[in-house]
Amino acid sequence: MGGAVKGGQILGKYPAGFTSNDPTNDGRGRLIPTTSWDALWNGVAHWFGITEEDDLTYVLPNRNNFGCRLFSGKDLFVDVQKTNPGCNGQPSIFKQKLTLAKFRKLSGDEQKRWCKAIVRLAKRNAPAATFLCTVIHQELQEIQNRRQLTNGTSYMNTITTEVYSDTNNTSERVGDLNTTKLVEESGVGDVTDTSAAEDITPTPPLTSPPTSSPTTSPLTSPPTSSPTTS
Repeated sequence: MGGAVKGGQILGKYPAGFTSNDPTNDGRGRLIPTTSWDALWNGVAHWFGITEEDDLTYVLPNRNNFGCRLFSGKDLFVDVQKTNPGCNGQPSIFKQKLTLAKFRKLSGDEQKRWCKAIVRLAKRNAPAATFLCTVIHQELQEIQNRRQLTNGTSYMNTITTEVYSDTNNTSERVGDLNTTKLVEESGVGDVTDTSAAEDITPTPPLTSPPTSSPTTSPLTSPPTSSPTTS
């Protein structure tokens, strides 16, 4: 294709290295993609004239699993102005810790239910707002459970979630989520304890450095993984 394509861009994230220490390397010489097919085809669908959210979801059933980590028609083509609703501005990023009886991460289906529960609970604070959510990282660690007489072992999964919204104060809308309630509504199993949501959204600078000049920011990379992989 050519002509209307907005060229001169690298879409996604190039590997920092090709050793086994690189997070995209599975240790067997295979690199895990950082950009979903849904991210790219979302923008292509805009170019084809599919702009209604229900129609886009019909064409790309998995697109909502990636929150705002989707390219729009405006990102890919010079003559398309369609953007992704609710994806302007900066996302809010939250960490929530689950203590589990098993050493495991949330499955793809659990990640979907987790985000749906976050959106459902957030909309109770802002019914008219649009929220888009995706799980961007899960970190597992083993912990010693000293509260049990048998000194058993439990496991902690620290879940990092990215939430965009078309409303102001997204952190306030989402940050007061009750993690225990979230586990109940999402149906995540094997959970023995939870912690409150921790807002780790970076604080933007108030002003630009006086010596800075306007530049074109690189396009934000879409998801680091699909909902069925971590």
